Amino acid sequence: MLLGLAIVAVGVVAFVASSKALLGWSGTAGWTVEPSRPYAVRVADVGARSAAERAGVLTGDEIDLRRLSFADRTMLLLGPVAVRALHVSADRGGARRELVVEPRRTWLRWDQWVGYAVIGWMAVCAGIIAWRRAELADARLLSLMLSAYAAGQALQFLHTPSAAVDVAVSTLTTSGLLGTISVVSLIAFTALFARPLSRTRRVVNAIAYAGAGLMALESIVAAIGIVTLRLDPVPHILGIAGGIVNSGSYLLALAAGALAIAASRGFERQRVTWAVLSIGLLLGIFVLQDAFLFLSAGVDVRASMQAVGNIAAIVAPLGLTYSVLSRRLLDIGFVLNRAAVFSGVSLIVVGLFMIVETVIGGWLVTVKHATTPMTGIVIALCLGFSVRFIHKRVDAVVDRLFFHRRHEHERALLDFAHEAAFVTDAAELLARTVAEVVRHSEAAEAAILVRDAAVYRCARDYAMPLPDVPENDPAILALRASSKQLDLHTRTGALHGEYAFPMLARGTLGAVLVCGRKRSGDAYAPDELAALTELARCVGMALDALERDQPQRGAKPAVALEAAILALHAEFTAVRAEIRELRDALLPRTKN
Repeated sequence: MLLGLAIVAVGVVAFVASSKALLGWSGTAGWTVEPSRPYAVRVADVGARSAAERAGVLTGDEIDLRRLSFADRTMLLLGPVAVRALHVSADRGGARRELVVEPRRTWLRWDQWVGYAVIGWMAVCAGIIAWRRAELADARLLSLMLSAYAAGQALQFLHTPSAAVDVAVSTLTTSGLLGTISVVSLIAFTALFARPLSRTRRVVNAIAYAGAGLMALESIVAAIGIVTLRLDPVPHILGIAGGIVNSGSYLLALAAGALAIAASRGFERQRVTWAVLSIGLLLGIFVLQDAFLFLSAGVDVRASMQAVGNIAAIVAPLGLTYSVLSRRLLDIGFVLNRAAVFSGVSLIVVGLFMIVETVIGGWLVTVKHATTPMTGIVIALCLGFSVRFIHKRVDAVVDRLFFHRRHEHERALLDFAHEAAFVTDAAELLARTVAEVVRHSEAAEAAILVRDAAVYRCARDYAMPLPDVPENDPAILALRASSKQLDLHTRTGALHGEYAFPMLARGTLGAVLVCGRKRSGDAYAPDELAALTELARCVGMALDALERDQPQRGAKPAVALEAAILALHAEFTAVRAEIRELRDALLPRTKN
């Protein structure tokens, strides 16, 4: 679902940009207006050689919304379109003048292209996060926040020939419902770190949630005012009250993020810092632009401020991209691998189709004058059935050329997993396991916890001295229940790190392999996780075998043989008892 929302956000950004660049809806009257009295605005500035100047509009003219049609007051407050004239009734020196403003079509400036690229980039980051880390609560909230902000920011610049559509869109922008969703998601995201929350953080978060709700309510009130005029929409759209509500909501969300950063420690602080600072830059630019627009009413000054904001905002997605690639959200090697494979398959299939179709088609025409379309269909079917074979070969070639080092490390882990069964000392096995994991997975930290009665104790570690973990710890319970690798960021408890791998033997969790972050800061690739899982399984079985054989290693051969015979006799006795119970259970049914 979150991936779908991100795709929708990308589509919204593309549509808004195309509406300005291709559809010709984007227009400008070349003026700025500000609140004057209830239900009225005053022209604050008129640009030189603008559409407003050609229509005879002068600075200081007052326009009463109640004398305008629904379409005209919508264009006046929300923005004009180039395909429709704006009819206004202006009061000037006690006289009323009927003016017709023909908005001039505008083209996207280079800085506006940069702005749309930044917004689209954010939506793409949201999709990547939703695709790769949908199982993590913080990743889901971050993806939702980015999608909502990107779509809302794009819709803020959408102006259509339909006044009703424009009013509906105005409730969905970053100053409306989508802005509320982005702020709420950001606050909830920061609340996941450094738990339990302090009293100060709980109070700030509660106030921030209230501010976000007030922002949504204000956008709805403004829309009702534009449509019905039962409420004055001017203060909510152009007044300082609306700016305070919007900017205050963003500042409170940033305060919640700052408190989360201050309360976090270690790698958790790095994660929340990169996300909050990247998004906070965008919100900060929004607040500064909003404040500056209230201080200056000049047309040229406002356009310059928007250009500066568009350029400065590019730093935010750069930070997000670094977070995505380096902070556990995406393995860039995995993406490059898939991209290279799919590109290679496409080139081979298309190239073979063109070559074979040209050669065979030309030969058939000269021999039998056969139709080319039928030839193309036959060739396409043949290539379609061979895509799996081509994909497999291309995948192998790409792995050998570009990712051989990673696969060498994986093979080394799997080779040691096979050798673990032949190690005769438990301490040596644990030491070598940690060393191999650190060496071939590039983990900066690693540890093995072995079960000791009701707790799991750290038996061997590398820069990761873990405390004793009780057997009812949430992470331990998850490992025992699923018998699969566990992302430790999805569980709270005494066990911390990046991933935990169960070391099972005879259905019992005898030990746990824990890996910390990688030295490069990259994420663990799926094939690396698979190799570590297999290593943990094999070492767990080897440890169990050593534990069972340990009581007999110091005994004499005769004593050891006698112990083995007694153990075998006990096992046969147990099997015979089970057979008798099964026979007794089946006999009544046979008689009936």
